[in-house]
Amino acid sequence: MVSDRVKRAMLHDVGTRHADFTYVVKFMRQALLQVANVTSDSHTAVLLNGSGTMATEAMLQTVIPRKDKKMLVMANGIYGQRIGQLCNKLNINCDVISHDLPSLKQRLSSADDIIGVMAVQCETSSGMINPVEEIGSVVKEISPDCLYFVDAVTSFGAIPVRMTNIDFLISCSNKSLQSVPGISFVVADKETLQKHRGKGSGMVLDVADQCDELDGTGQFRFTPPTHAMLAFKEALLEHIKEGRVEGRAKRFRENASILKSEMNKMGFRQLIDDETNPNGYLLTSFLHPNNPLFLFDKFYERLSDKGHVICPERSNLPNSFRIGCIGDLYPRDMQNLVDCIEVVCSDMGINLPMDNRPL
Repeated sequence: MVSDRVKRAMLHDVGTRHADFTYVVKFMRQALLQVANVTSDSHTAVLLNGSGTMATEAMLQTVIPRKDKKMLVMANGIYGQRIGQLCNKLNINCDVISHDLPSLKQRLSSADDIIGVMAVQCETSSGMINPVEEIGSVVKEISPDCLYFVDAVTSFGAIPVRMTNIDFLISCSNKSLQSVPGISFVVADKETLQKHRGKGSGMVLDVADQCDELDGTGQFRFTPPTHAMLAFKEALLEHIKEGRVEGRAKRFRENASILKSEMNKMGFRQLIDDETNPNGYLLTSFLHPNNPLFLFDKFYERLSDKGHVICPERSNLPNSFRIGCIGDLYPRDMQNLVDCIEVVCSDMGINLPMDNRPL
């Protein structure tokens, strides 16, 4: 869900080497540093083509050696597990561990071969917000030279994060920053990026080389998605106008409050309660109700027919479904959504409120 303003920006053509486009690149890099609450004295924003997962692969292959050292990936869902799979594809030694700080402390204290730790701020398969700042404090306290990566693909722009102990933060254009897909980026500590560069064997997915070109010429090394870049510039201007992270978070919290309250009234149970996940306002997972008439595929299709597309089954955790509160959505949209859910349940013969006892 993006605004008409963002969509209209893509109606214009611009040359990739033209001064107008070079200005767009410069503006976006500075704006992303402001979202991260850092300055160009210590950090850099490196723009890349592609998805957030592509930027994760690029970052890891740029700075992590293939021999002798090991990555720890903290995972409590599909997207954390995917980072582990990505490391395996890159022939990076990797252990996937749970989000358990005592276990992390034990691993870091007992091993001298761990070069990096990576955590996901918003585990999008469930909506869980993980304590990435606390994890970073543990990493740097026990192993100051260990690299710390944060996947902030869904959360960047709507959940505050302090970069104090984060070496590399990865995100993209099409989540909480409300633009179209096609742009990913890394907010990197300058000194750390230069110190650890050169570990990869590829050319396109080299974040350090991309940074050099952006710094030197203001341009991408290879053809960028110009129309997506123009859209992203407008989305960043919208982010500033709304009040940056605080303003965006306020609206998403309002969206989530309506969703959770109304779903609870209908008898839907959250996969993770608000006490466990107090900042879970980007998306919420609900358990399949204990009702034989509830068939998710039918529920999904009928809701889609009414203009509301939720996360498809293949990307959900077992026996649950997800509804997002991010994008160009407002409380009135969330109210319309829950009104449609009530109608769909009625059409499926499901009496509301449902018995919400566990299956």
